[in-house]
Amino acid sequence: MDDEGSIHILAGQATEGGAATKILVNGIDIMARLSDLETRLDALQNQRFVVAAPRPLLESATRRILSLEVTRLFAGRDVWSVLMACPETGEFLDLVLESDMTTRNLVVLSNTSLGAAYIRSADLDGDGDLDVLTASRLDDTVAWFEQDPVNRTFERHIITTSAEFVVSAEPVDLDGDGDLDVVSASVHDNTIAWYRNDIDSGQGFSAGLIVSNTAGGPWAVQAADLDGDGDQDLISANFYNGTVSWYTNHRLGTSTPPSFSSHILGDGAYGAISALVGDLDSDGLPDIVVGCAYTRYILWYRNLGQGTFDMAQRIPTAAFGTNAVRAWDVDNDGDLDLLGASTYGDQLSWYRNLGNGTFTEVVIDAAADGVRDVMAADLDGDGVLELVAALREGQQLLYYNVERWA
Repeated sequence: MDDEGSIHILAGQATEGGAATKILVNGIDIMARLSDLETRLDALQNQRFVVAAPRPLLESATRRILSLEVTRLFAGRDVWSVLMACPETGEFLDLVLESDMTTRNLVVLSNTSLGAAYIRSADLDGDGDLDVLTASRLDDTVAWFEQDPVNRTFERHIITTSAEFVVSAEPVDLDGDGDLDVVSASVHDNTIAWYRNDIDSGQGFSAGLIVSNTAGGPWAVQAADLDGDGDQDLISANFYNGTVSWYTNHRLGTSTPPSFSSHILGDGAYGAISALVGDLDSDGLPDIVVGCAYTRYILWYRNLGQGTFDMAQRIPTAAFGTNAVRAWDVDNDGDLDLLGASTYGDQLSWYRNLGNGTFTEVVIDAAADGVRDVMAADLDGDGVLELVAALREGQQLLYYNVERWA
């Protein structure tokens, strides 16, 4: 450094080809320092996130899992259930995992559900135990499986067989009478429909009541009180026309079916295929998040209150397409993070919520062949969330034992 405060390179070395191998500044090897900094950054990254190599929970040459849920299906038992929808084999399955994660029992709920597409658990009959709700797209069927908790068996009941290419079904109390109704999204008839729960009166579920039949190929449907008026509204991710819609619930009471008005949040959701509702910015209002099969971003619609939403914020993704997006506070820092499964990009990612409206992507697995869905749960009871992912190819169901998220 001279009297003017400038730094000068005092020495340099090069290979025979002219590429520099050492740069000395005031006697300091800058290239060595950069290499050391890179090593330290890698070490810090490893301290923040540690995951063991994935291991298979279920392997099959014929099954392809399209939808997952991980839940405690059986009350009073220390077991997890991994619920699966397998379209090629027409199966809805329950993989029962004991707490040691090695003892497993595969239960076939159905093997005649053509194009099994979606599966969720909910107490649909109000008896205190969880039942199973399903959608199968090639037979246009929404059904539920009633649990017998004594014998641990399930009885199938049909809700509808006329939802054309139905790909999603969710439990939600739309009429405010205290029991769970069912809402479905069917692609070929562009329809969001709901089915009133009349199980208490011995009538099962009602015929489908139309919320919208102009949804533009709805592939996902979710429910939440979006406008803060005390009843459940709906959203749909519309695959064909690349839009996201929400539907205001105008409920007048429990005896009259509610009516709905629809609103388009925006376009740019090319191949909209998954959706969730969660408070990403911790302001007490449910936001909307949509995964798109044909983009390199996840869409976040911030809820501004009273039924208004901000323009979509794009959360960049390294891989092309996000076929499933889920929300958990995986690093236990008080805000919701996102998990994304990219089928086309063969990538499983964690989008860490930094708490200031921004997310940073951490790639969990860059070789997850055709990963289609992902769920998080503390399967081994160590206080840390682990992951279960459904793959399109090869090892069909993978378990990721996370030792530390942050």
